[in-house]
Amino acid sequence: MSNEILPDQSVERQVSKKESLIKAAAELFTKKGYHGTSTNDIAKACQIQKASLFHHFERKQDILLQAIAALHEYCRENLFIFSQDMTTEPQVRIDKFIHSLQSFFVTRVDAALVSFISPEIFAESELFDDPIKKYFDDWFNAIKELLLPLHNEAQSIVLARDSLVIIQGTLLMQRVYQDISYIEKMCENLELAWTDKI
Repeated sequence: MSNEILPDQSVERQVSKKESLIKAAAELFTKKGYHGTSTNDIAKACQIQKASLFHHFERKQDILLQAIAALHEYCRENLFIFSQDMTTEPQVRIDKFIHSLQSFFVTRVDAALVSFISPEIFAESELFDDPIKKYFDDWFNAIKELLLPLHNEAQSIVLARDSLVIIQGTLLMQRVYQDISYIEKMCENLELAWTDKI
């Protein structure tokens, strides 16, 4: 008989279920807003009873906080990582970041979650202030670090701040007009600005 420890599959199923709840909620919050999304909507999207939803989360606020955290983690692992890769040429890092940025905004329904819910909830509860600020601060810092090999510190700060504004404005326009070309054009313009090709 083996003494091998087998993973607890019930724990894995619970984590997987919780992750799917967070993903569904993030997509609903992005589409309908925080106040426009009820816990019934989330439960229905996941094909569970509302009571089951509260087995995983105490309050609706906790669901949003975890959705923000999950999105933030995704950005750290799939976008911000390029700003930390000092072994790759700056232009290659920028190209990879921009390609990943475009893919992120085109393929993920919840990519604009923080952008869309921030005006609705930011001043409403201090509970959301720090996670939202940290999310945008990390975007700013990742872009600034990405640009430092090509620009001085002051230029990198200005470009990072301007880029963040451009990204947020683009997300709004893309949502209003449901036109993906806004994302494509934004990526082209960011590359030109970041590499001084304008």
